[in-house]
Parts: sequence; structure tokens; C-alpha cells
Amino acid sequence: MATNSLHTNGTFSTLPLWGKVFEWAGVNPLSNTGEKLESANRALTRIRKSYIEQMIHTSDSEEKAVIVGKFEKEIEEIKLALKEEYRDYPLLDTQMVLTDDGEKPVLFRRPAHCEVAVTDWLNFTLNKSTFSSMKREKLKGYEHLNLPDCYVSDSDYAYAMGTVIKDIFGFGIECKMNGGINHYKEAYKLENGCGFICVGGDSQRDTMLISITGVGCTLGYYGWEADLHAWLCLFADRPKITRIDYAFDDHDGQIANVQWAKEQFELKGFQSGGRPPQFNIIGDYWQPDGSGTTAYIGNRKSSKFCRIYEKGKQLGCKESPWVRVEVEYKGKDFHIPLDALLHPSQHFLAAYPCFHTFDNQMQPLKFETIKKTAEITWEKAISVTRHQFGKYLSAFRSFYEDDALLLDILTHDKYDYPDRLKPLYLDYSKSMPPMPLPA
Repeated sequence: MATNSLHTNGTFSTLPLWGKVFEWAGVNPLSNTGEKLESANRALTRIRKSYIEQMIHTSDSEEKAVIVGKFEKEIEEIKLALKEEYRDYPLLDTQMVLTDDGEKPVLFRRPAHCEVAVTDWLNFTLNKSTFSSMKREKLKGYEHLNLPDCYVSDSDYAYAMGTVIKDIFGFGIECKMNGGINHYKEAYKLENGCGFICVGGDSQRDTMLISITGVGCTLGYYGWEADLHAWLCLFADRPKITRIDYAFDDHDGQIANVQWAKEQFELKGFQSGGRPPQFNIIGDYWQPDGSGTTAYIGNRKSSKFCRIYEKGKQLGCKESPWVRVEVEYKGKDFHIPLDALLHPSQHFLAAYPCFHTFDNQMQPLKFETIKKTAEITWEKAISVTRHQFGKYLSAFRSFYEDDALLLDILTHDKYDYPDRLKPLYLDYSKSMPPMPLPA
């Protein structure tokens, strides 16, 4: 597995130099943006060289003591400079807000120079009273009968929400699922695996849960984040984001990888006050075989959880350098504001101190990510088919001597695809930025 221990691209400075320097400086957590690399590197090189040369050329113990004292004084000056120049980004604002679940700190975001991350999963809830107009319309003309609320079913609320989702994202409800999920009585699947809508249940206090998966976030209309934010602010009753995931893709594996994550954990780069988070590595890290490795930071049930994994290898390409960094926020211990939809990069960067690494980076274009996913998935599907059925297909082809007939025999009449390949046939054109008009 490739390692970023030396960070030869000039952007990183974490382990070989800064590990010891920051330990001396008492700065914790550590930054690795390289913002102080040049000046500190020159100073340390000069001091060490001078120190070694002087120690070699003298045998007098008193003179050596003077040299050591001077060396320690210069090191103290560097430590002071590091403390003064270090940029300490807080992870949570101190402002508290009163929510339905009590008082919670607001999820903090810090400035981002470039767009670094995208929203990769979203869960939000709202009250069914959001659709009171739908309820009134359905019961219109029956006011004199004083009909009970049961004449407006949970299905009516779900399909009303589905209409909103269709308008904002471009996909709607596909079907009702067998049974409920997430402790809701009923669940409705959105088209193309883009998510689901949950409604009903005595313990849910008349709320609805809407979940948009990674596919849904990618497939949604361009600008869906702003449209959903506006709708929630203007029309929804008691909207609340309960989970939001952000993702950063490094297609070349040059900015972050699992080895980098391990180094950062050792340097306390994931620690933001209090106890350090849990850190686990699973996969082929210790015995590489191309299947891929994932680093987990934090507890899966906690309000903040991070995954750093080899996405390309997960998709099936053993040689792919593609790495994905995902941060999952849940509204358990802090309040996630609705504007988290509008500022994915800022909230992503505020997750951990070591995410200074991503300052001034650029998130790859959506089209580039979709294309790379398709290429890897197709190659893997072809490889599996050739390995498992290649000899059969060769024998059939020789026997029938008609490829078109052979395909008709081997394929289903129903126009359908394996779940792994379905996302590759979706139309992502409406999720892309509009093309500029010709001059």
C-alpha cells in the first residue's frame, strides 16, 4: 500500500518534521496544512546543523553546555512562534439552542476557500401538519359530516411528500415497502434506490422521516440543496436534519489515504478535546491483496463518525488509488442547522483538526466521479462474467454461431439489470450544472 509518510508533494508536513516540532510546541491537535513548513524547516535545519558542527569541534564540557543552552533557547523561540501562528479552528460553536430534545450546541462551520465536499446522505424529519392544506382539500365538502382524521391516511401524507421530492430532486415514490423501517409504521421506497419516506407509528409524534441516499444526492436536480433548504424554511412545519453525510473524493490518492489517517490518529489530529475517538482499520491493510482497506474514526452510534476508505478497490479495481473520506453527522448531541445543506465544505472541514489537509483543495467534478465509478464497475462485471461463465459462453457461441440469437436465449425478457449496474443507467444530465450559452 502506498504511504504518504514522506509527503513529497510539498503539501504535507505531518510526520517527519512536524510530529516532533508540534510535540515540543505543545500544540494539540496538530495542523498539517504546510502553512509554516518553509520557515520552520529552514530554522530547524540551520539550528541542527550548527548544533552538530559545534558539538563535533569542541571537547570542552563547559563550552558544550553553552552550546546546548543556546540550542535550547532557539528551540524555545520556534516553539513560541508556532504557538502564535497556529490556526485553531473550533469544532463546535459555544452558542446553545433549545431543541425538542433539550439544549444543544450548534454544529459549527468554518470558512472554506474552495468547494471541498458534497452532501452524500441526508435524513430529515418534519411534522405531518406540513400538509394540512392537502388534508383540508381532501375533506373539502364533508365539513358538515365532521369526519375523523382517519379519512386522511398515512399513505396520503407519504405521497404528498413524494410530490415535493419529485419536484425538488426529480424522482418520486416507486412503491410501498413491506412493513415499516426506522421505527415508523409505513415506508415508501423512492425510485432508483434514491431513498425512502417513512410515516406513521404511535411513538413518532406525527412526524415523517425522509431519507435521501448517496445515489439520490448525486442524481438529484442541480441545485437541489438550495431548493430543499428554501422549501423546508418556507413551508415545512418543525423541520429537523437528523443525519447528514459529507464526502470528499481523492481520485489519485494523493491527498489522504488510510496510512495518512493512521498517522493523524497517532498525532491526535482527530482529537477535538476530551477523550480521543476510537480508531479501527479493517481490510487488507496488514496483508494487501487488492480488496481494500477502511479506517473508522469514532463510534458508529455517536453523533460524528468518519470513514476513510479505498473506494476504487471497494468497487472492484484492485489497482485503483481512489480514496473517499466521509463524515457522518447525526443530530444526537448537537443541533444541525438547515444551512448545513448550503455549506457542505465548511461543515466537512470543521469535523477534525487534521482536516486542515483539505484546505484549498477542490472537489472533483460530479461527472468525473460518475464516469470513474462506471468504468470500474463495468470492468469488474466483465471480469466476473468472463471468469465464471467465459467457457460456457465460448461453447454456446461455437454451437449457435449466431450472437444475436445467443443473447436472446441467455438474457431475460424483462428489461432489468443487476443492482450493482442499475446506477450506471440513470440519467445524470439534470444533476449537472447548466451548460453555458455560446458567446
